[in-house]
Amino acid sequence: MTRDLGRCLDALERVAEAAERLGLDAGGARQAVQSARARLGFPGTAFVLALAGGTGAGKSSLLNALAGYEVSRPGPVRPVTDEPVAWVPADAAGELGPLLRWVGVERVVSHQDPSFAELCLIDLPDYD
Repeated sequence: MTRDLGRCLDALERVAEAAERLGLDAGGARQAVQSARARLGFPGTAFVLALAGGTGAGKSSLLNALAGYEVSRPGPVRPVTDEPVAWVPADAAGELGPLLRWVGVERVVSHQDPSFAELCLIDLPDYD
């Protein structure tokens, strides 16, 4: 899969070069290539899933229900989640650290739940 994505990024780079030769702005394409190539540099096999939604959608409650304990504090006054919170398999915490920092997650709660050994859940702040 990484090879296929690499070929796609190479093709996008060629498209950006062609666009620039025509005098078109290819800044967005160049930025997408740079960002994707940076992301490919992060190791790990854990699946990273972000819980996104509006105020009161139940993101924190869903994470807590899956974890079986409070990882991210829900509350009656919204919005409660003011920074992203990652629930990470303890065995993968070290290798996921650079990726989580790259996407702006500072608060990490590790777990030992074998049912979620390959899953990293991120509870995002409300977007509304």
